[in-house]
Amino acid sequence: MKHNFFIFLIVTLICYGYSGFVRYEQYTAWKGSPAKYFANETPMMTTLDSYVWLRWAKEYKEGTILEGKDQLRNFPDGKRSQHPVPLISYLIAKVAPSFDDNYYRAGFFLMMALSGAFIFPLALYFYFLGYPIAGILGGLIGTVSYEYFIRTGIGRVDTDSLMLFFLFSISVFILKASEARSTLYIWVYSCLGGAFTYLLTLWWGKPAFVLPFIAVLFVSLLLPLLGQRQKLENEPKAVFIIKRSPFYDRLTISALASVLFFSCAIGLNLSNHSPGKPFGTAIHYLENYIQMGDEIEVSESEGGGAAFPNILKTIKEVKRLPIKTTLGHLLTSPTLSAIGLVGFLFFVFAHWRKLLPILLIFAVGLLSFQGARRFAMFLGPFVGIGYGYLITIVLTTIYQNIPFGRDKSAKPSSHESDRNSVISNQGASSRYKEFSSYGIALLFFFGLSSYTAIGRVPKPSIPAPTFRTFLELKDSLPKDSVIYTWWDYGYALTDVVDVATFHDGGSQMSPKTFFIAKSFTSHEPRELHNTISYLTAKGAKGITRMIDENISYKELMSSVLAGPTTLNHQNVYLMFTKDQIRKFRAVYSIGQWRFEKEQFGPRIGYKILKCDQLKEFELRCRNRFIDLKKGEINNIASIKSAIIIDNGYVERRIRYPNNDGKYLQILTKEGKLLAAQIVNEKVYQSNFNQMYLLGQYDPNLFYEVYNSFPWTRVFHVKTPAKNDTPR
Repeated sequence: MKHNFFIFLIVTLICYGYSGFVRYEQYTAWKGSPAKYFANETPMMTTLDSYVWLRWAKEYKEGTILEGKDQLRNFPDGKRSQHPVPLISYLIAKVAPSFDDNYYRAGFFLMMALSGAFIFPLALYFYFLGYPIAGILGGLIGTVSYEYFIRTGIGRVDTDSLMLFFLFSISVFILKASEARSTLYIWVYSCLGGAFTYLLTLWWGKPAFVLPFIAVLFVSLLLPLLGQRQKLENEPKAVFIIKRSPFYDRLTISALASVLFFSCAIGLNLSNHSPGKPFGTAIHYLENYIQMGDEIEVSESEGGGAAFPNILKTIKEVKRLPIKTTLGHLLTSPTLSAIGLVGFLFFVFAHWRKLLPILLIFAVGLLSFQGARRFAMFLGPFVGIGYGYLITIVLTTIYQNIPFGRDKSAKPSSHESDRNSVISNQGASSRYKEFSSYGIALLFFFGLSSYTAIGRVPKPSIPAPTFRTFLELKDSLPKDSVIYTWWDYGYALTDVVDVATFHDGGSQMSPKTFFIAKSFTSHEPRELHNTISYLTAKGAKGITRMIDENISYKELMSSVLAGPTTLNHQNVYLMFTKDQIRKFRAVYSIGQWRFEKEQFGPRIGYKILKCDQLKEFELRCRNRFIDLKKGEINNIASIKSAIIIDNGYVERRIRYPNNDGKYLQILTKEGKLLAAQIVNEKVYQSNFNQMYLLGQYDPNLFYEVYNSFPWTRVFHVKTPAKNDTPR
């Protein structure tokens, strides 16, 4: 079938518009519940990484983004700052004036526009191959596939929004280069492919795709898409060597095209690439994004150096999932996802040369089965491509066997008017087939849409009440403050509160994170203060230095946890937030790392009870009845002590004659039941539980400066000169 480009373009624009529309519907749903999704007119984000891009956008606009180290991150060591500004932050800064300099709203609408941009190069790729329905369905299903919709939906101001756009654009240029019939066009398309690879590097911040795409280009040029035996018209001639055979001609052209691609892909700057280990660099960046780490990632030295845990193994997003679960991250029906992927494999089997440029993207998507679920976003479009191919085969078969607009038995006419009539009928038939093909494809998509993520409204990564406490702290903490807390909210704190943090989502992999976890889960307040003091003075570099000196883990632990309490910074604050209750199991497991066996500690934490009524000495929960007089759960004595905590302070404590039992913690605010928890002895005695939930702490080491229970609680870490400061 021949397809009209303008009709194809209109259909593609409709698909792109639909991609933005379903995301705008999410924004409309948020506006319907402003207290849940907005804080003082500021919309929440659905990924914590958003806040670092937004902060850099503000700093770029204000002219304060500097070359060197970002001192707000990874305190006190700092983190290499972004110079020049990342492309995503640059675009946000340029769009912000259209939204009254509201960077958060600017990021929202920019991501809505960019998330569906990949539909254009993907559709073009298959239009050039003669399978436009495959490209259209690949774009439609891909943009609302479960994982891609999550990673590019409302509030997701992140680089995922343009990853597929750049990857499919590069693939289009490689395809056109492989089909080009003159040397000039091969050079032009190779340079354009390299230029878009360079833009991808600026956008993503990593050049991991440079070498893989060079390999794809090189192979594609050696295997012309028109077939091995069919010679290209005007066969390109070798320039720098004497022509010996068509193979050497193609080899020379392929090599020169690869050089041009590479030159454009690195921005004509070799200093950013290691000539000694080019493939090692690519693998490093891919692994960093894939986050496959099955092996224990350690910092160790020969001769007994300490080995620390791989924090990635505690992050849900990067854990390996069963095949069926991974398929469910494409379409919610694993079976339908599998059928689409099988359809694409049939496509590959029939036309592998034509599909070679996009097989790299498909291979990256397959890593979702091996590594982490985040790579399912690369696989979503291929489900649609597979269905588009199958539909094209079915429709082509039908059109070839059913006459449309002409009589097969009619004999050719010699009259010019009759010939014109036949041509007109054939044109009408072609348009009819084209419109019906697009219509059937769109109907198929809407029939499948109930298995996509359409209608899903994501929750903010930081609850709005917690975010409001950050806004309050911004006005109350000194400008040179440093916050000691778990890493998840690090980016947000540097952006919203404008203070330094000890670690965040880009610096949580150092041994520092282990010691922070250890201090949270320890039952000794002195160990918490000592750890803060050590990290404030020496940072991660101090720990790394001891590891390099082959100091045993026992000496290393003693140096940090049992060292003298000497805090050399006046404004260090310890922060606890509500999300850490849910994350405590992972924190405890990290903090109880077993150096001898190189194993994580047990995952123990809070057992949250679903309770709805507290009346005198009765606590009614789902499937549980708790008698506070007897200390019994469902008439079984299993409670050691019940603690009623109101507004973050112990209001009442009831002890029972059951030394082997656990603790029941009942959280209330102004007498209203908030939550009920069951914890064991180790969790109950931890610094986290004692300070955050019970409000009990050593006044010689800390004093409370902010309490918005249960969302956020902040303590000032005392310096030696303030050890006698009253609370």
